[in-house]
Amino acid sequence: MPDLEFEVSTQWDGDVSTRHGVLEAGGGQIEYSSPSTMGGSGEGTNPEELLLAAVGTCYTLGLSRLLHKRDLPATSLRVSVRGVVSGYPLAATFARVVVSPAIAGANRSRAADYEAAARVARDRCFIGKMLAASVSYEVGQVTLTSELTAHAVQH
Repeated sequence: MPDLEFEVSTQWDGDVSTRHGVLEAGGGQIEYSSPSTMGGSGEGTNPEELLLAAVGTCYTLGLSRLLHKRDLPATSLRVSVRGVVSGYPLAATFARVVVSPAIAGANRSRAADYEAAARVARDRCFIGKMLAASVSYEVGQVTLTSELTAHAVQH
C-alpha cells in the first residue's frame, strides 16, 4: 500500500500575545492562538486542544469500528479527552492523556466487552500510540447508557 499523505496550512499575523492564526484543513478554517493561561490571546482553539482532538477523533473512529466488528450495539459515541501539561513554562510537556468514552444504546449486560473494546481502540489509535512513548495514554471511565438507565464502568 502506498504512503498516505495529509496536509494542512496555517497562517499567523502579529505577535503571539494579541493575535490569532487560521488553520485550514479539510476544506474548513479554524481560528487558533496560544491559550490565555500561557500568555496568549486565548482566541479560538490552541495547539494543545488540537493535539487532543487528533487523539480523540482517531480513538473514536477506531472504537466505532471495533464495536461494529464485535457486534456491540451503539447508537452514538461521545469521547471526552483530557490532557495534562506539566513543566510549564520552561519544560512544558504533555504528561497524561485520558480518553473516556460514553456509549449510548449499549447492551449493559456486555459491559466487560465494551471495556475491552475501549482498551483495544486505545492500543490501535496510531496517533495516541505515537504519543504513548512519552505520555501516559489511558482509558478513563467507560460510560454505557441504554434508553432507560445509565451504568458507568470504572477503571
